[in-house]
Amino acid sequence: MSDDAQPYDRFCGLTRLQELQAKGIAAHGGRLGVRDALGPGATLGAAWTAEEYGAPPEAVPGLLFAVYLLFYIATKQVFVDGNKRISWLAMCEALACMGLEVDATIDEAEALVMAISNNRFKDVEPVYLWVVEHLRELRVGT
Repeated sequence: MSDDAQPYDRFCGLTRLQELQAKGIAAHGGRLGVRDALGPGATLGAAWTAEEYGAPPEAVPGLLFAVYLLFYIATKQVFVDGNKRISWLAMCEALACMGLEVDATIDEAEALVMAISNNRFKDVEPVYLWVVEHLRELRVGT
């Protein structure tokens, strides 16, 4: 591991998070940029800390990190635009690295992300349970 590599990079690192924002803005409009230069890195670090210290013993390694990415980006509004979209994409990116994906309709996924961003969840536990209930093995090429 290089000096600047982070343990979460294998799931979704800073460069990939920035790429996801650029992709979302290109497709749907908005402004590129972050609210605070340290925000994205701090968010990734906080999500990894939650993984390291809070993941249930039976959890798939990285799963709590993925859910915290969703929760933190959607609630903390790390980026200038596209936070809800980026939060979902970042979680999906991390899940795909584990061979997993969320089995939910677009409406279900949108309702979850809207509820998170509107602070209807005071902590990540119900979000984690929702994601776990909707997990399936990644289907490639379907």
